[in-house]
Amino acid sequence: MELHPICPLDDIRYGKLIEKYSSKFNNFEYYKQRFIVEMKYLRALLTDDDIFKQLAQKNPILTKDSVEKFYINDFTKEDYEAIVEIEKTTNHDVKAIEYYIHQLLDKHGMSELKPYVHFGLTSQDVNSVAMTTMISKCFEEIENDLLILIDTIKTKLCKQVPMLCFTHGQPAVPSRMDKEMAVYTDRLLYELGFFDDNFTVKFGGAVGNLNAHYFVFPEIDWHRFMTNFVRSYGFVRSEYTKQIDNYESITRQLDCLKRIMVILQDFTNNVWLYIHKMYFIQESVAGEVGSSTMPHKVNPINFENAMGNLALTIGFIQPFVNELPKSLFQRDLKDLTMFRSLGMIFGYAGLSMAMITKGITRLSINEKLINTELNENVSVLAEAYQVYLKAIGKADSYEELSKVTKGKVVTYEILHDYVDALDIDETHKEKLKQLKVEDYIGVV
Repeated sequence: MELHPICPLDDIRYGKLIEKYSSKFNNFEYYKQRFIVEMKYLRALLTDDDIFKQLAQKNPILTKDSVEKFYINDFTKEDYEAIVEIEKTTNHDVKAIEYYIHQLLDKHGMSELKPYVHFGLTSQDVNSVAMTTMISKCFEEIENDLLILIDTIKTKLCKQVPMLCFTHGQPAVPSRMDKEMAVYTDRLLYELGFFDDNFTVKFGGAVGNLNAHYFVFPEIDWHRFMTNFVRSYGFVRSEYTKQIDNYESITRQLDCLKRIMVILQDFTNNVWLYIHKMYFIQESVAGEVGSSTMPHKVNPINFENAMGNLALTIGFIQPFVNELPKSLFQRDLKDLTMFRSLGMIFGYAGLSMAMITKGITRLSINEKLINTELNENVSVLAEAYQVYLKAIGKADSYEELSKVTKGKVVTYEILHDYVDALDIDETHKEKLKQLKVEDYIGVV
């Protein structure tokens, strides 16, 4: 870890927790993926029979032996450092990668292939495929982490425990703990259904028209070739672009991730409230300190940490969603500098989910207290009584029960006395009097 990181995601506190994201989205990986795109593109040119025939006609030095000698190197730390050194002169990262590949070709006796490195491409063709590769890998990790979190909720908190609900912070009709947790797992799974791998990339030359390709070799179906090349990555080639992609596929995924983060905010806030009410009990871990002055404290730090990181994730997403689809004329560099910080989104999202999952594993349901509090709030059965009485024709049951229950300590005896005084059939009275709060949970 760096001794002086400007971002806590790179520090010892959080670095290990998000390693699966930082290993897939970093500067080294960005150079590596662009190096691979350049090399794969060169190989695709040389191994396409129609294109090779045209290239060889214009450049007799190029032979099949040249193609057979060509291979794609593994990308190493030394490669990265060499490219960065070249970039000090070029002040252009993609051109530095191109020049470095020239050096490799010279080194391995394949100098005749140098003219076809980056042939007809613009930097953003390479950047688009490379960046989208990194993004798609990070979204796979987001999906995996979210599924683990959902499974942890189901395992630890989805118990069939009748519980009091609270609307406007006041006691309301009962539900069950598993149903209340299913509200969140169902919402998360629904949003997860909008995740897809149909990422688009831009791969069409300087302004998206393949001008140079068709000028030099008009006989080649370059649109087919470029589309197939992009398809080899599992992506969709955008047909109409400027110099950059339109980015709707990325912003759509980010928007979906933002909604997931908002749902997790709702979940985390309410778990915190249930801990506050002692519906959830936190495990006390030997050696851990809750407060520097109050020895008894076991604070919900994992959930509070997640609250902050969820807010950061949502905050980071919004500028990308707002700005990426826009550019000045055919190109400006705004997207490029923003993309370099995109890993912050995945880092904070991953950290949030890790903290929530860890927090849940330390929770247990306080069934005794939940049951006690439920049975101390018999007044919530007023809804059942008034609706049932209306069903048998008593129009003023709501108003009468309001007088009996509102602002008062209500017991079963008080409700039963009210029912006994009614001029209704005994079977109706008996049905109401048999009702218990723990049974009035609907169908879930």
